[in-house]
Amino acid sequence: MLQHKINEQDKIPSFFDQFLLRYMQDGGPNASKAYEWFRSILSSKVNRFTDFKIRSEENCIFSNHARTDGMAEVLSQGTHGVFTWKDHIVFKSVFDLAIYSMLIEELKPDVIIEIGSGKGGSAVWLADMIKILGLKSQIYSYDINKPDFSYPGVSFIEFNLNNLNEYVDFPENENWVGSKLIIEDAHVNIPNVLNKIDSKVGKGDYLIIEDSDGKQNDLFNFLKNTKTTYLTDQHYLDLFRRNGTSATNSIFKIG
Repeated sequence: MLQHKINEQDKIPSFFDQFLLRYMQDGGPNASKAYEWFRSILSSKVNRFTDFKIRSEENCIFSNHARTDGMAEVLSQGTHGVFTWKDHIVFKSVFDLAIYSMLIEELKPDVIIEIGSGKGGSAVWLADMIKILGLKSQIYSYDINKPDFSYPGVSFIEFNLNNLNEYVDFPENENWVGSKLIIEDAHVNIPNVLNKIDSKVGKGDYLIIEDSDGKQNDLFNFLKNTKTTYLTDQHYLDLFRRNGTSATNSIFKIG
């Protein structure tokens, strides 16, 4: 199986492949553990979409935790500084940036909805990825503190998420038309945010809940009560290790 993977990479082994080969060739208990870990990771590609509850009850074979390596995520935004793009701070992990670039190319969304603008750097980066890929997606980015600049393809919208309720909706939500990539990164009023999103998604759309370690209970409650099918996309969740993303078990494709 590992050789087949390497052959698909033009017969060039990755760092991960070389790591596994070394332990497998050495033999002993480490060889067995390396093999089982590889089978587990490969399963995330073969069995790409799965139920949130089922996935949440499983741990990484290597670490026996939800993540293979929590410290990697801690370091992934930068240490002595943070990742920047065009002089804008982008508060995203480098793993998430890679995942978004691949997901956008696959999904080709008509709109990207970013809930939580921060300093605006991530919206700028997303807009540039859209341009590089030859797409024409429009980005709507919401925050209580609207970034003080404009950028082509991005609509920064000032909005207090705490105001969301049964009667108050996202401004300009009527423009959320076509295929959608929705990124929740605001950490505010989560139940109402998720319920509003739920009323707008369609089959094939993606919802990503960033920094979700502390949002698991909200996700359980939301998914338990919605009639919409949200499937965790293990291909992206485990591309860089088990839950190698800020979105622990929370990259969802709507089924």
